[in-house]
Amino acid sequence: MTKGPFNALLPVHDLNTALVSYVLTGLAGMSSAAGHIGPHVEVGHDISMLIPELWCRLKPEERDPEHLAAEGLLERLEDFTHDGRTVLASRLGYRITRRFVRQFLGRIFDNPSRVLDEHILRPETQDMESFVDGIHHIVEAQQRVASAYFEDGSYDLAVPPLKVLLEAMAEPETKSERLRDPSFRSQFTRPVMLASDWYRARLVAQQQVDVRHWERMARSLDQAIAGGGNGQDLSEWERRRSEALRRADAARQPSYLESLVGTLGVDPSLVGSEPSTAPHSTAPHTEG
Repeated sequence: MTKGPFNALLPVHDLNTALVSYVLTGLAGMSSAAGHIGPHVEVGHDISMLIPELWCRLKPEERDPEHLAAEGLLERLEDFTHDGRTVLASRLGYRITRRFVRQFLGRIFDNPSRVLDEHILRPETQDMESFVDGIHHIVEAQQRVASAYFEDGSYDLAVPPLKVLLEAMAEPETKSERLRDPSFRSQFTRPVMLASDWYRARLVAQQQVDVRHWERMARSLDQAIAGGGNGQDLSEWERRRSEALRRADAARQPSYLESLVGTLGVDPSLVGSEPSTAPHSTAPHTEG
């Protein structure tokens, strides 16, 4: 949410699709440090370059965040008070522990604790004031970026889980507690997302796009046939037209909508108001 757009669309459309892709594939968001880790440790990009070497040596189950947290290999950062001010350290998520270093970095180094020592794993041990100041800067940056989504109206186009996240980023003092709500966090799980109305709407939009695509192909072929096919054999044009009509009809069926479950779908706000013959599914689902 802190990166600028890479295309002409509003960033919120990319965010919506990215969220769906992450949840569908179970992709865990891992990040590594570059530059400084605390005021007294400068690593350049060494840590970033180390991560692929480490991750390729981990089994799939070892890379699972829930497994890592349950085994004490990741620890969650909690908010705390410093000099009478709340420090939203939870914005940093989880971080690796000494146990993680001992168990996994030993696959690369003879003495892994010398590579990632306590001052790197817990940068607040270098200088608490710098650690706190860094977190405040992160929260302020998130607040500034999130506020832009409200100013340009794109907040209204965000899917429900991202709306809550944007609200918490824009109003950290009053809305951050919502991020801990189990009902909110469950919206980032695959079963809950697949059953949500907003995800179903993406599939309906994809169905509409597919129907329109094949109908447009059929109309183009009608025009080619009506024009005589530029002297070419019309049988191939007619075969393609029949295939386009067949696919358009297949895309209108409720079974086609169900076949899209597990795909990215299409952001409904990008489809437009053109009428579509695509039916809505009557399958039961709940609001996500």
